[in-house]
Amino acid sequence: MLKLWKPIFDFERELYDFLPYSGPKVNVSEEDTKITFEAELPGLKPEEVEISIEGFTLTIKGKKTEQKKRFLIQERSQSSFSRSFTLPETIDKEKISAIYENGICYISIPKQAKEIPKKIKIEVK
Repeated sequence: MLKLWKPIFDFERELYDFLPYSGPKVNVSEEDTKITFEAELPGLKPEEVEISIEGFTLTIKGKKTEQKKRFLIQERSQSSFSRSFTLPETIDKEKISAIYENGICYISIPKQAKEIPKKIKIEVK
């Protein structure tokens, strides 16, 4: 039997790959102590990338500096982009770091230390 429908996440992934460039592709991973973002930003200089957090929303913005050339053929876009991600409230906003290396921006967001419940012994008199 021919399967006509794929799960929605496959459709979204295929649609994202089909559409014109709308922003960098980003991998997000989570460990016990941190959340890591890896954004592909080929051809951008670090000064062309802006990373910000407002509330619990991480935003990655970029704009390729336009070149003052007359092209015979131009296939590479000169557009800007913005991607936003909602973060959990367990992050430590004060310790976020970012490194840009070989066209990939690595953003590390540590989680706040979990509060360990404290047991209190009650004396009965």
